[in-house]
Amino acid sequence: SSPIVTAEVQKAAKEGDEEAIETMKAHYDAIEAMKEEAVYVVRNMPRWEPARQNGKRVETTYTLPVSFKLQ
Repeated sequence: SSPIVTAEVQKAAKEGDEEAIETMKAHYDAIEAMKEEAVYVVRNMPRWEPARQNGKRVETTYTLPVSFKLQ
């Protein structure tokens, strides 16, 4: 869901409206750029310490939230 790509914009793009198509392309290009930036940031983080339980390394899963604030 996006305030930029509304149902009306999607419909207009399907009908061939060039402005709507460009709006959707810019939106999806921005999303792709943010994904690439998130991957870059995570890959360049310092190495993490492994999880431990009772002094032994254990497998764990962690979800790292990534937020963007666009100006």
